[in-house]
Amino acid sequence: MGVQFPLEAHWAYGSTAEYCIRIAGIRVQFSVGPPRNNSLRKLNAVGSFKTKIHYVSPMKDEMVDIVDENNKTLYKTSKKEAHDKGLLHRCVISEIINLKDEWLLFVPSEHKQDKHQYVSPIGGHVQAGESLEDALKREAFEEVGLEDYKFKFIGRGIYNRFVIGRRENHYFNLFEIYSDDKVVLSDETKDFKYFTKEEIKRLMKTDPKIFGGAFHFVYKNIYKKFKE
Repeated sequence: MGVQFPLEAHWAYGSTAEYCIRIAGIRVQFSVGPPRNNSLRKLNAVGSFKTKIHYVSPMKDEMVDIVDENNKTLYKTSKKEAHDKGLLHRCVISEIINLKDEWLLFVPSEHKQDKHQYVSPIGGHVQAGESLEDALKREAFEEVGLEDYKFKFIGRGIYNRFVIGRRENHYFNLFEIYSDDKVVLSDETKDFKYFTKEEIKRLMKTDPKIFGGAFHFVYKNIYKKFKE
């Protein structure tokens, strides 16, 4: 028997009939009639679906590679342990730049780091054994719904801070994505805005608090173009 299932789907993957999504930290697999458009990001809307839920299970803790300061992999462990012990592990960060050379920055949701401040639109952990490019593509789809775009590696740096009750010791790997596609906001994002490079440089001097700590690190320690 199908049930009425109020659904806010922020990312999804699978075939047109079988989906697996994350809602409030719960992994849900369900079946539903094929959408009109095969792009699964079209599910990013509050709505109701009549569906049969096959199972609900807690998501397993993500595994990450622990690395040294030279970016050499040492061993793997859970993301939770990495944060609890302040162990250095990889993340991908990406800016999104449109054809007008405008930079898209996000304001994170209340439960995220740097809330009420502008940050890079894409940021997430590199899973154990995952390449940087695969991690970038996964995060770009999960967080903003982007699938077809050009990108470039910019640089890397170690960012270590204590925030929202945990030690984040991250080896940032910074990319730029070039796209004019409309992004699909996830539950991790509250708002967004486009900035020119000149506006970012000016605001970093006149109103630096509008930017989050991670973006300050990227701006000051990895990017060279802002120093030109």
